[in-house]
Amino acid sequence: MHRTLFDIANRHGPILLLRLGCRRLLLISSASAAEDLFTKNDAVFAYRPKLLPAKVFGCNSTNLAWAPHGGLWRHLRRVSCLEILPFHRLPDQRDSLADEVKQLLRQLYCNNKVEVKLKPMFLDLVFNVMMRMFVGKSVLDSFRQKKKIEDGEEKESISLLEYATRSFKITTGDTDLVYFMPILKLLGLTGLEQKCRQLQRKGDTLMDDLINEVRNKSYDGLCEKEEKVIQFLLERQKEDPKHYTDEIIRGLVLVLVSAGTDTTAAILEWAFALLLNHPEALQKAQNEIDCYVGNDRFLEPSDIDHLPYLRCIVKETMRLYPTAPFLVPHESSKDCKVGGYWVPKGTILMLNVWAIHNDPNTWKEPTKFNPERFEDVVNERDGFNLMPFGYGRRSCPGKHMATRVITFALGSLIHCFNWERVCNEMVDLTEQTGLALFKDKPLTGVCHPRSMMDNLLSQI
Repeated sequence: MHRTLFDIANRHGPILLLRLGCRRLLLISSASAAEDLFTKNDAVFAYRPKLLPAKVFGCNSTNLAWAPHGGLWRHLRRVSCLEILPFHRLPDQRDSLADEVKQLLRQLYCNNKVEVKLKPMFLDLVFNVMMRMFVGKSVLDSFRQKKKIEDGEEKESISLLEYATRSFKITTGDTDLVYFMPILKLLGLTGLEQKCRQLQRKGDTLMDDLINEVRNKSYDGLCEKEEKVIQFLLERQKEDPKHYTDEIIRGLVLVLVSAGTDTTAAILEWAFALLLNHPEALQKAQNEIDCYVGNDRFLEPSDIDHLPYLRCIVKETMRLYPTAPFLVPHESSKDCKVGGYWVPKGTILMLNVWAIHNDPNTWKEPTKFNPERFEDVVNERDGFNLMPFGYGRRSCPGKHMATRVITFALGSLIHCFNWERVCNEMVDLTEQTGLALFKDKPLTGVCHPRSMMDNLLSQI
């Protein structure tokens, strides 16, 4: 869809008003139009359309992703940005990230298989990092396992990771046709809503069990100095029960896990796919890490700031393959003007970030993988030319954490292993259909421990 709408915008202009069924849709496809919108009407477009995911996964538009701009959303945003996500910057959380990456390195080193399926490996890594931040490793181990959830007559084994990936896939892959054509509801076409509600009940049950375990401290290995996010929020609940209910805590954790796991893993997969197709870039990144880190220790999170080319690779990957090419839809709360055009209240905003990232007026040879294009600006803000995490009030609150996990994991795997394609053919970069930008064919790579790192790897 992002490519199709990019072609339409090239023919008719970067600001278009489309009609999908009974809904109006404002399509923005250039950096200048995005700048005009966000600098003048950020607050106007800080609302969300009441799509099915907002109703079901968003708990009737009351969680962070789907709540309308207002007091509740400001509270949830403040809690996320000032109280939850800063946990990843604490010393013990940096150690947690390093520990999880080392476990991945150990798994690859001990696993004698030469060919490696990367996406499942990345999903586990990102989920492990997030759950260690939320609850600690002792609870993580049990909640990564499948638990039987009863749903009427149905019994299904499901893990929290499966809930996260399924809910994200439904949100980005299944179109809410009833929202755009309400008459379909009269025809009984509500199968998607039933599927969403069944899945959400399972997710709620898993998260309620997790919160209760943290509250009752009915597990081993957690002491006061190891306070994690859910424990911290439950302490705040005692002081302010109105703003820290179990429902709010559950919604915050679920939305951060669901929105952060698949997207981060997907960017890692795209990065490896691009590097396997461009071994010269992989070698350049490996040389940079070798020069700064050497072979007598592992890469550490603090090293990332001293590896500019590695960060260029991450930026170029997110430019070419932003996981959310349209971002989460916005909706106008009142009449306004965008680029000189009148836009009525209740118009859905779709910002084609992929089109902006591939605009030949902004980027030289935009379809080419060229990390060097960022070498002179790697430490500067990219403004409206590069927006993989959105912009303004509704931008992704976890962007710094996601970028850090991606860069550190990518650098560690490059540092410790040599990577090659499975065959002489280039890696297929075909994209899945849907609103999320995932690889159509799962990536498999050939992995060999580097001889210079063998001694360190054998000691993990």
